[in-house]
Amino acid sequence: MGRFIEFKDWQEMVEKGLDDDDFSFECAECEGAGFLNDSCHCCGQDTETDCHNCQGKGFLVYSKDGNRIHPKLTFRAYIDHVISDIKKACVFARWDFLDVAAEFFKEHGQRPSRYR
Repeated sequence: MGRFIEFKDWQEMVEKGLDDDDFSFECAECEGAGFLNDSCHCCGQDTETDCHNCQGKGFLVYSKDGNRIHPKLTFRAYIDHVISDIKKACVFARWDFLDVAAEFFKEHGQRPSRYR
């Protein structure tokens, strides 16, 4: 283990700073209404049906992994965070940024297999 925070540890740290409200977002398909306005194919009458994307709730919930991962918990956000910290440390300590960044990418160059 090197001097850089591991992805899983970083993800847990960021998750602690998120409120429960941050894990839900408005359904784009029904625009948060929970239902869709359709017209009947046979008579043309307007009907309201529950949104099949959010099951009529009007919002969706982020997960820690999978296809709805929270934008603040992605591997890309982790890389951005660590690179920002490396830049600050290099300015403070007068280290060569490319050397330190190269060390980080040697340790963490590939994403964990479940996040590919």
